[in-house]
Amino acid sequence: MDTNKQFKSDYQIIMKAYQAGVSLAKGQKKLCVKDVPSLVKSAKQYIVALSAQTDRTGYRNAVRAAKAQVLIFAEWVARNPAKIKEEDYETMNTLLTLTGEYEASYIQKLREKETLGYRINLKKILEKPDCLKKVLGKEMDRIVEEEFADSRALTISKRQQQFFVTGSGEKYHRQDCPYCKARELYLVTEKMIENFGCLPCRCVTEEEKEHASAHIDLSAVTIFVDESVRKNPFHPYDESLPEYEGIYSFVVCQGKLKSENEIQEGNLIKKCASFADECEEALNATNVAIEGICKALMWTAFRYGFCGEVFVFVDNLGTIGKLKKTGELQPLEELFEKVSLRHVPRTGNKYADMVGRKEAIFHANPKMIERLLKAKETADAIKEAESKETVTRLQEIIKCKQISLIAMQG
Repeated sequence: MDTNKQFKSDYQIIMKAYQAGVSLAKGQKKLCVKDVPSLVKSAKQYIVALSAQTDRTGYRNAVRAAKAQVLIFAEWVARNPAKIKEEDYETMNTLLTLTGEYEASYIQKLREKETLGYRINLKKILEKPDCLKKVLGKEMDRIVEEEFADSRALTISKRQQQFFVTGSGEKYHRQDCPYCKARELYLVTEKMIENFGCLPCRCVTEEEKEHASAHIDLSAVTIFVDESVRKNPFHPYDESLPEYEGIYSFVVCQGKLKSENEIQEGNLIKKCASFADECEEALNATNVAIEGICKALMWTAFRYGFCGEVFVFVDNLGTIGKLKKTGELQPLEELFEKVSLRHVPRTGNKYADMVGRKEAIFHANPKMIERLLKAKETADAIKEAESKETVTRLQEIIKCKQISLIAMQG
């Protein structure tokens, strides 16, 4: 890719990252500027400052300040849209555009400085939630530098194994690879292999492949949701509690998974289970599943900071039909690039089901658990007393029958 095309591509990626960063930051920035005119006036000053910057230090200071102005403006738009004028939007767009151009130019300088800089996949870096959270608080070139700061080679059986790539090849190799004779090789780290999207050459052993970075799709997240409605085991001890309870559980994984068989330690992000909030009158499996899906999407967006494509698997077919009919998920869907609902048979959703069975009790109210334990102890004591009384009574009956038999024999 020539320099101009690379610059345009980086600029477009950066602008999309800005938009995603603003969406993530909504509600987290204090309105430290009293009114919009003051904010716009400052923005115009930063536009002039950015245009005049030539040195690296001045660029960094101006970019950080400009991004802070954009965040504050986004909060004004979210809270007081009626106070925003058309020219205010134009001013902030100019500031953001100029900032994006500066950032893209410094990414270009970084590419020129690094040996394999032209191979850096900027989009893949900014799709990572932890990197996306930084886009409006830190310079882009610094985010990229930090992403590749880990210079460790892969550790295989307590020894370090180095891998290499060619200038444009799609595979990584051992240094003694017979397929790369007379070709120039460049040493790469684990993070570089992941970012470049390189696959192992035939010269790489199976053991080395296992320890190399798994090729995980960072632009997608897969969620498995399970639900159940069952009799409340504590109801016999406290009749004020509902007779039935709903439990949902979800498992969040990085990448686009086809089935739960692909869940592994390397892509597992979160597993959670909890009691449903639905009142007993509205308690059914479909409503519990919907609540589980909503909670899983909220966690993924706000706690994990992901905004790409999401695939949701659920074993309750009625859930998918109801959501398509009512559109309940639409507000949450707007937080992501795309949300796809898919049905999976119960036999293909065992992992989420297991999470629900094992972990739901840990999310119960501690005071309720304490009250239930006391109620159970009382019930057990009553049952034990009743058992003792029954045994005593039986012993008395047997004794009376024995006396009667002796009298008859006499």
